[in-house]
Order: sequence, then C-alpha cells, then structure tokens
Amino acid sequence: MKKIYWYLLILFFTGSSIYFFYYFWHDVSEDIDFDNIQKLIQEDRNTEALNIAENLGKKHSNNGMLFYFKGVALKNLGKYDEAIQELDKAIRVGYPEALAYNLKSFIYGEYKHNYEKQIYYAKKSLEIDPSDSEAHFLKAMAYKNTGKLDLALENIERALKNSENDYDLIYERAKLFILLGRNKEAVEDIIECLDKYPAYAEGWFELYKIYLSEGKISNAFYCILKARKYAPENIEYLKQKAFLEERVGNFLQAYLDMNDALMLMKNDISSDIFYFISKQLYRNSDYKGALKTINKAIGKSKKAEFYELRGKIYLQLDDFREALKNWNIMARLDSNYRDKMEYYKNRINCSGTPTPVCRRAGN
Repeated sequence: MKKIYWYLLILFFTGSSIYFFYYFWHDVSEDIDFDNIQKLIQEDRNTEALNIAENLGKKHSNNGMLFYFKGVALKNLGKYDEAIQELDKAIRVGYPEALAYNLKSFIYGEYKHNYEKQIYYAKKSLEIDPSDSEAHFLKAMAYKNTGKLDLALENIERALKNSENDYDLIYERAKLFILLGRNKEAVEDIIECLDKYPAYAEGWFELYKIYLSEGKISNAFYCILKARKYAPENIEYLKQKAFLEERVGNFLQAYLDMNDALMLMKNDISSDIFYFISKQLYRNSDYKGALKTINKAIGKSKKAEFYELRGKIYLQLDDFREALKNWNIMARLDSNYRDKMEYYKNRINCSGTPTPVCRRAGN
C-alpha cells in the first residue's frame, strides 16, 4: 500500500489492459509503440509522451488510444481543458470509451472541483460497464466531497463487490466510516489493511486518531509509535507523539519529540510550536531555556497564553515586576484572562515580592 492516489495507478493499469485488448483485436499499425508512450508517462516524462503521440497522430488521425494517452499526458501537465478535449475525441471514436469517461470524471472532481460532472461522467462509464470499480469509486469520492456520506459509502460498497480484495478501497471505506462516526467498523477495515501492509504509516496514524478520540491512550501510543517507525521523518507524527507525551505527563519526552520535529521544520515554524516547547522546558525547570523559547513565540504572535507563560517564567527567575508586566499584557489581550490576572496579582504584594504561595501559583 503506497501513499499515492490508487485510482491514478488504476488509470495506467486499466489503460494497459485496454491497449492489449485493442492491439490484438483491432487493426493497429505496428509502428505505434503504446508501451513506450505509457512508460514515458509513468516516468513523468509527459511532454515527451505528448510529442510522440502528436507525431503519430499525423499518420493515425483516428486512433482512440493516442487521444487517450494525450489526455493523460496533458492532465499530468496541468492542461485540464486540453486533456478533456482529447478524451472527447477518444469517446467519439468509441475506444477506450469507459476509460476516457473515468479520466474525465477524475479531472472534473480532483482539479476542477465540479462534483456534479464527476458523477455524471462516472455514470456514463457505468452505462458501458456496470461492474467498473473505478467508476463507482469516482462517484463515491464526489459524494464524499459534497457531504453525501451515505451515498459515498454505498458506491464504495459497490466497488468492493467487484474488487473485494482491493485494500485501497477497504481503506477508503474505513475513512468514510470515520466520517460517519462508525469507528468500530473503521478500525476493523484499517486493521485488515495493516495485516496485509504493516508498514503503511498512514493507516497506523488513522488508528491513533481513533483511539485517541476514544481515550484509549495505550492503544494510541502503540499506533503512533508504529507510524513513527515506518515514517520517521514525518513531522506531523512527531508532533502528535509530543502532544501525547504531554498529555500523560512525560514533559521531558514531549520536549525531545517536539524539538526533533522543530529540527525538521526548515521554514515557517509556528508560534504555537515554540510555545509548546517553552512549556515543557518550564515544567522541567529549565527557566532560561523556556524564556528564550517563549520570546520566539511572542516574536511571531502576541497571544495572551504566551504572556501568561512568560510571566510564570519570570516569577521563577525572581523577576516579579516583569512577571506582573506580562500578566497585565495577558489581561489586556484577552478579557477572559482577567480573573487569572487578579489571581496572580493577589500573590505579589505592592513591594514586588512574592507571598509564600506565590511560586506555587506560578506552576
């Protein structure tokens, strides 16, 4: 199971099948090397494939497979309207008609976000072959994207009737079950996929999210560790593990995990990441490190909770005036923090020294 759009692969493999059928049962000139065109497309050499197909089209002006492969290459080059024009030519010729309808359906849904047309062309494909799993899948995705989840699930089920061992379809059904709140069935489907493809990190991550939402922390830990094992450079998995470590009170490990994630984030590091790291440093009594990091967060964004934390840090560093200054800013930024401001102020007397419970209040 690879982290790609499975239906794009189907477009290629189905194209191969139709090509071989066409090659052996129709009069195709020997000088049309469809294998080479398809190979170039699979290698992402779409311009070369397009040029070859166009040159061949001068001699074979009514060849549906050439129109189809030109459509695939143009789609990959982001020329969606031109791709549709070539697919229409293939449809007019009459082959590969179902495949051309499917690719049109895909283009309208994936790139143009016209889900009505995505459904329409998938239905046209099903008129030719009612058992076409790909067409049922395309309908399912259109219904999913328009919030019609029951219809989406119905079409996924139809696709699975004709491809019952297709683990990509099973995984897509699991994601629909999640959206429908049917976690038990989602877990069953994902586990079935992971039994076949245990190194599929995204599957482990989906399981992690389900278990976390249900409060099954041990299960969630197991799954996020599996996701990390199979995708060690994935920043989101590292961040989620850090959040989970914080949730169970492992503040040092939470810091280490998020710091590892920080090392992988080359640009655009959010203020919330610095805030999270600063909290863990504070909890581990590294107040100078915490201050340095919260300053980075505040440099990016002025949030009340950031100033609250900086006030707590200054309190532990015995700088009570700076602590009060930050808590005042906190209260000005967000009126919901005014009660907290009074809570902190009442523990520091007018001379700027803490009462006996002041330090505990800052923890």
